[in-house]
Amino acid sequence: MADLTTQAKVKSVLGIPTAVTEHDGLIDILIDVVDNEVLGYVGMSTLTQQTITEYHDILDNTENEVRLRNFPVSSVTEVEDDGSAVAATKYYLDTDVGYVRLNTVGSYFTTGFQKVKVTYVAGFSSIPSDLSYAATVLAAAHFNSGRHAGMLYEQVATYRYRRREGMPEEAIRILAKYRRVFARP
Repeated sequence: MADLTTQAKVKSVLGIPTAVTEHDGLIDILIDVVDNEVLGYVGMSTLTQQTITEYHDILDNTENEVRLRNFPVSSVTEVEDDGSAVAATKYYLDTDVGYVRLNTVGSYFTTGFQKVKVTYVAGFSSIPSDLSYAATVLAAAHFNSGRHAGMLYEQVATYRYRRREGMPEEAIRILAKYRRVFARP
């Protein structure tokens, strides 16, 4: 798991003293749920830094780039085209979008299935604090909404309360910075 937040952080946002333990099991479950929810929302498979090897299909004989599935990408350690190593001087990494591109005009990858192999390092060396905060807010929102399951609003005399549905805006604003905006292959 990504461990984006902790039980202590969620309890702090909820105003639950650390000595009160009756909700700890639920909070732990929500932390796991939020980790997966955040990863799905931003389009990442992991947040912690690791070395990944991927194989890519080249369907067109004019393809000179491959999009890496994981991000953020910090470095590429190896690129192979049809079993042959591609010299580091022959390609570059576009870290903004996670593409490995051949840098020589007229150079293309070999057409076929699983022809390009890329080994690279992706993920964060440490989880950004705003991402951790977004996960904490999201876990707290899930905790609070669970206490009102099925109820959208209530009214007593002139007082009316409507429960907000969906992900909190505060979390959405933070997560949007980390979201990959183009479709997966």
